[in-house]
Amino acid sequence: MKLWVALAFLFPLLSYAYIPPSKFIVNTIVTKRKALKVVEIHSRLSAWEGEKALEGALVNQTLALDVQRGILRSLLTDSQGLLLYSIERKMADWGPVSSLQLSPLHKEVAGTLRSYGIPIRTEDELALMKDEQERHASEVEFLSRWQGKIAWVMGAKKGGPQLWIEKETFLPLRLMVTKAGEAADVRFENYRYYNDIPVARLLTLVPAVGAKIIKEELIDISINPAAALPELKGSPGHGWTEQGRAAPAPVREMIEAYYKTVR
Repeated sequence: MKLWVALAFLFPLLSYAYIPPSKFIVNTIVTKRKALKVVEIHSRLSAWEGEKALEGALVNQTLALDVQRGILRSLLTDSQGLLLYSIERKMADWGPVSSLQLSPLHKEVAGTLRSYGIPIRTEDELALMKDEQERHASEVEFLSRWQGKIAWVMGAKKGGPQLWIEKETFLPLRLMVTKAGEAADVRFENYRYYNDIPVARLLTLVPAVGAKIIKEELIDISINPAAALPELKGSPGHGWTEQGRAAPAPVREMIEAYYKTVR
């Protein structure tokens, strides 16, 4: 009986033993959205203490992306539609979450993740290695479970940046990096497909101990619309508006943390 239980436990583990090269995993993630050219996302940001939402710490976001121009614009408004904060990012300045979530460019995503410590091997690095065994040994990856799912994890087992990818779907589950001096643990949840492109309907930022949890919940999304997006026209605003500076402290703190660690 004990032998049977041991074998039943062992066989599933053997089926998970192979871990693809980091470059292949990232390329597979990005290829899923290779048709992405323009996208507009409407979402809602909220701050939480444990399982309780903070009263009044709620704003709406419009996120607009133009791949050809390489720009991402984000506008935050209150419940009355008044603009609180806006920002434009060039693709070269995207943080790891925006890049992993939205960019359809393999090189850009791999380069951004590498710059934040995710150990993705490049073709040049692999070419210098003498054989397949050395190339395989150079990968810093392991298998683990996250919320009941088998995941490939890029990064060291003990501490440091990590990227968690669901084994069956090649979809990002979790990204742990340090951005602007702040430790960020971002979870990608509730995936749905839009125009055959997988999109996480919920991003959860779990910051350092003592800080508030931030959730970004998708309301709707438009991919490659026929008409030009008004948010991408003209010169972008940048930073706080007068209404934003006058917003309650919990709202301003949430916005600052969101842009510091997510966008």
